Amino acid sequence: MHQTEIEHLLRQVQPVAPPSRLRARVIGARGNRQAWPWVVAASVLLSLTWALGSATTRLAAQRAATPDPTVQILEDLAERLGNDEAAYRMATRVLAEQQLRREVDDE
Repeated sequence: MHQTEIEHLLRQVQPVAPPSRLRARVIGARGNRQAWPWVVAASVLLSLTWALGSATTRLAAQRAATPDPTVQILEDLAERLGNDEAAYRMATRVLAEQQLRREVDDE
């Protein structure tokens, strides 16, 4: 079967239309619903989303502005040990060992 034969067969077939009373039934079922509850719900959700987003942004800014004391201690110790890559690695090991000792002592 060739393309033209298929097209010829398809042209012979007509789709079945829906019953004429279907349109009246669908439109009649719509009723007289009010949209204001949905508008209120959408505005509340939008306001809540905006408030949570701005609160999250403020918290992130505060957290970024507050320096981590461990980082400051690490930088000070590395500076005293020579202020190079080896000093930084040694300071990291020293702080990790102190943290491990504190955790063992707490148990």
